[in-house]
Formats: sequence, C-alpha cells, structure tokens
Amino acid sequence: KDKIGEGRQSIVYKAITIDDEQVAIKEFKKKTTKNQFDPQSCWNAEQHNLKKCQCDFVIQLLDAINQKGNYWIVMELAEITLSEELEIGDITDDFIWKRFLQILLGLAKVHQQNILHRDLKPENIFIVNDVAKLADFGVSKQQSNFTQRTKTMIGTVCNFSPEKLKCQQYSNKSDVWELGILLYIMITGEHPFYSKNYDTVLLNKLILEGKFKEPNCNQELSQLVHQLLHVNCQERPNVCQIIQLPVVQEKLKKYNLFYFVEQNPEILTASNFCEDCEQDRLKIASYIEKINDRITNETLSYDEVESLMSTLINWETVKSQLQNYYAKKCSIIQMMEQIPKEYQQTVQSMIQLKKNE
Repeated sequence: KDKIGEGRQSIVYKAITIDDEQVAIKEFKKKTTKNQFDPQSCWNAEQHNLKKCQCDFVIQLLDAINQKGNYWIVMELAEITLSEELEIGDITDDFIWKRFLQILLGLAKVHQQNILHRDLKPENIFIVNDVAKLADFGVSKQQSNFTQRTKTMIGTVCNFSPEKLKCQQYSNKSDVWELGILLYIMITGEHPFYSKNYDTVLLNKLILEGKFKEPNCNQELSQLVHQLLHVNCQERPNVCQIIQLPVVQEKLKKYNLFYFVEQNPEILTASNFCEDCEQDRLKIASYIEKINDRITNETLSYDEVESLMSTLINWETVKSQLQNYYAKKCSIIQMMEQIPKEYQQTVQSMIQLKKNE
C-alpha cells in the first residue's frame, strides 16, 4: 500500500484488494494527547455518516473495519483532490460551475440527512471520473433534530463562519459559508480572508465583517459569492434555496446535473423544514433573552416569569423540579438535567427571584 495523504486524524493509503481493485484505505491515528480526536469516535462518525449520505456526489464507502483498537475505512479511490486540480490550473467558468454544483448537490444530500460536514475545503473534495465528491466526514456531526444547533469549535479555523468564530450556536448555514469560501477559491485561487501575512486578530476582523477582495469574475458568480458569504446567517441561504436560484437551476440543466434534483426531491423539502424549525428556535431564543433582560432589570416578578415560561415548555415538569429543589429533595444539578438548556438561565434566575421574595 502507498501513502497518498495525511491529516490530523488519519493517514490515507492507496491499496489493491484481493479482487485486484484499487481502493483508498483511511487509517485513524491512535490518540496520543488529550487534545487529539478519539479515533473510535472519528471512525464511528465517518463510517456512519458516509453510509447515510451515499450518492453520486459523496465518496463511496466500501467497508469499515475495527480490529483490536485499530480503525480503518475502505473507500473508492479518487484520482485527485479539488485542491490538486486547482494547482494544475486551466480554471474556466464551466469548470467552476460544474464543480460548484456537484459539491452543492453532495452537501444537499448531507443536510437532508441532518448532518453537518463542518470541514468543507478543497482538500476534502475528491474527484472520481470527473465528478466532485464530498469526503472526510471525521469531524461531521449528525443532529437528531435540525432545530438543534451545535456550539463546538471544529473544522479549519480560517474557514469558520462568523457565528462559529463568535462561539455562537451554528447550523447548516455554517456549511454554506464554507461552500462560499470554496467557490471564492475556485474563482480567484486565493482564500477570501486568510493570508500568511495576516495575524489572528486581523483574520477574525475580516471574517466578522465579511470583508474580502471583490472576485474578478462575471456577475452571476460574484452575486453567488456574496450570498454565500453573508455575515448574517439569517440572510445566508440554505442549500435548498441555493438550488432553487434561477441561475443555479439553469446551470444544473446546462451541465446535466438536474437529474439528481428530480431523483432526490427530498433534498429540497428537507432543507425548508430545517429552516422553518431554525426560525422557530431563534424566535424562542429571542423571547427568552428578553425575559432574562427583564429579570435582570427586576421588572418581572416570579409569578410573571412563571406565566411567561408556561407558554413555552412543559411547565409542570419544570415546576415539579423547582418545588423539589425548594424542598431540598433534589440538587440544582439534578434539576437542571430535566430542563432544556436554552431555558436553564431563566430558571436559575427564577430561583434567585424566589429567594429574594
């Protein structure tokens, strides 16, 4: 077997099976430091998510092996990565559109399965028979419900979306930001924000303000870059909305890729559902924030907060836990385990209100 690539978590080898088939084998590195990813967790995530997302635009999983604490994944062999393709040069608008659309459709399938990739970059896009395929799901995360958003800092730092950089909760829109960076790199050959001459403070400032050099390209591509790299995640489109853009619909048909949308209509409805749920959650978060502000400013009584909270969650469960706490039958930790995280600050404030009355 020949080594063909290495990352933080794994080494990839080119190998030949007993059936004389060329494949890629990813070997997950053993954990040597506290900060390193757990190989079993990475192996579990990658093989599970690859199985769920199998399609024309996601690298094909052939086998997953776990033997005595060693972990391997066997995949179809790619001829080249997008990063290597870009280094070769000869980048035309046709090339950019075709690769962008292939990556977009792969990401649509991933999001339809309620999975975030979290590390989209040219090195993680494999080219097989002139088709771009998403790979490297080692840091991807499945969400049991897309109303949930994650707050872990995983991925390539210079590709972090503004919301991820600010340690805020982020959703599938963060992958769209990374897709925008990919598109910008394909157009210009440069990263929109990162430069070897920039320090971390300047890099963060550019990302948070969404400041980048205008790409030298046609208006269609330029507008798309600006949409994907919108600083406000609420104004940034999801993959469903991108696919439904007239220019994208036109290009999908031009490059004979519209078949995938026709064969997989769920990639559209799934994204819309995710967006609706996300909007509901944000409304609740905003409402809770206002309640917390009023508690802090002492303009709400305990009874008023209880009345407001009862409209949002199963208040009887929370009330029962509060009563147990006041009666010293449970600890604050036990109580908080029963309460959704977004409401915990409010409930803690309510405890303080009760103590003050």
